[in-house]
Amino acid sequence: MVVNLFDRLHLECEDLLPEQVRYYYLSPAPHGDDGAWTSIDAPVLGLENAKVIEIGAVTVGLEFLWVLFEIFVVKSSIVREKQKYKKE
Repeated sequence: MVVNLFDRLHLECEDLLPEQVRYYYLSPAPHGDDGAWTSIDAPVLGLENAKVIEIGAVTVGLEFLWVLFEIFVVKSSIVREKQKYKKE
């Protein structure tokens, strides 16, 4: 006997929603010859613009690394200044 997991009561997600919520669990029905699968057309980036996106992504990555480097430099200089004042 197969037990449907969604037929159980008092799941964790039920506590988050009001009691008036109705739950509908649907099974996929076949669509003609393809069964339950269907195809969709999704827009994709053209290859003529791919290089621009790649360069932009690399630029953003390098800028992020530069910001991390600057934070490290400032933090290390603050630590050095504190050590200098402790010695005096």
